[in-house]
Amino acid sequence: MSTDVIDELAGVRPGSPLDLLRSRRPESREHAQRSYEALFAESSDVSLDERRAIAAYVAQLHGDPFVARFYADPGVRGDRLKAAFEHAHLLVF
Repeated sequence: MSTDVIDELAGVRPGSPLDLLRSRRPESREHAQRSYEALFAESSDVSLDERRAIAAYVAQLHGDPFVARFYADPGVRGDRLKAAFEHAHLLVF
């Protein structure tokens, strides 16, 4: 398994109280990480840059600039991505 994305975003340190709390639910921790890995695996018709841009956009829609910066790639643009943003907006709202 790759670096735990929730631990990375939340700044969870090994052995910290939050780490110990999260370790009490290993299935939840594993499934959240596996979901992230499935969304960002290389085998997809949607490029990794496009998926990261959509994730950044959804984080912005939720008012989380820290997570948006985590995913952001300002070099990704185009009609296909615009359509993906519109679809993501429909899913969120």
